[in-house]
Amino acid sequence: MRKELESLSAAMQAQFDALSEQRAGYDALQVTLAQDQSRVEARQAAFNTRTIEFSQKSVAWSSSLRAAEAAETIGKEQQTKVRRAESSERAKSQGLISASRHLSAQKEILSQAERDRAVKQRELDAAKRELTTAKSSEEQVFSLLAASARGIKSHSDSAMRDLSSRLLRTRASNIAALNTCIGVANNLKKTFTTRLSKATTEKAKWDAEAEYNWKMFYQASGGVEEVFYDRAIDAEDEANRYARQMTQFRRDISVLSTIISQIRNFRYAKQRSSQAKTVVSLSQNALTQKNNLVTQASQRVNDAERAVQAAQRAHQQAINALTQARRSLSAAYQAFREAEEQLSQARRAREASQALLSEARTH
Repeated sequence: MRKELESLSAAMQAQFDALSEQRAGYDALQVTLAQDQSRVEARQAAFNTRTIEFSQKSVAWSSSLRAAEAAETIGKEQQTKVRRAESSERAKSQGLISASRHLSAQKEILSQAERDRAVKQRELDAAKRELTTAKSSEEQVFSLLAASARGIKSHSDSAMRDLSSRLLRTRASNIAALNTCIGVANNLKKTFTTRLSKATTEKAKWDAEAEYNWKMFYQASGGVEEVFYDRAIDAEDEANRYARQMTQFRRDISVLSTIISQIRNFRYAKQRSSQAKTVVSLSQNALTQKNNLVTQASQRVNDAERAVQAAQRAHQQAINALTQARRSLSAAYQAFREAEEQLSQARRAREASQALLSEARTH
């Protein structure tokens, strides 16, 4: 029995020792597990920290990426605005050039119109001087004609007196009336020429008669001398009468020739005055037209000058807009470069954080 108890006690002691050893191993295992748990928890905490940091870096990178994209979009928009502003500036510049060329052309037209007007003014002045000269000549010629007309006003021949009356009324007569007077004067001249011819014939006849009777007077005798003497005296009287007629006819013919010449001169003077009046009227009308053209050209120059001023303002506005657009583009470029730099920094920070996260995940 005792051996059994000793054996049992030994067995129990062995079991107790084994349990003690197991307990010690378990305690050691618990310590090891606690240490491993601490390490795991530390690693988990580090992993969580790295994850949070990576998330933050990713958010920062995304924000920087969006900022860079926004800056790039703004830059592209500003580039578009600059191109539009440049196109507008070129168009406004071309508009200014066109307006300036148009102004130059209108000024040249105005200058030519003013030169043409000056020519027409000189022509009008010359025409007025010619009219004054023609009227003066007309007055002088009519004065001579009127003097000749008054000279035959008391002529013994009624036709001459009628011609005188006609001539004194020709001051305001037309060309047709003057031509009628020339016709009347020519007819009278022909009449007096015919009378002169007849008087010349008659005078020659009576001169011959007087010569014959004087010859017979000197040859006669016996008391007939007186008959031839009386006949010779009578014949000389007739010859002298016709001689006086011839003198008057020649004078009348000369006067009529002068009158015809004066009428023609007066007719020419009236025609000259009439033509001068026509030229003055035409020149005045031409000058009026040129004045109108100058006025119109001057108005077009004023309009063109205003157009140039408007084009200059528009061009300056386009230049200002282009300058502002370029400044905005420069600012956008600067903002884009800064955004790219921030994005680059955020990317490097994210990549570094990602590397740390991967390292934390591995361990």
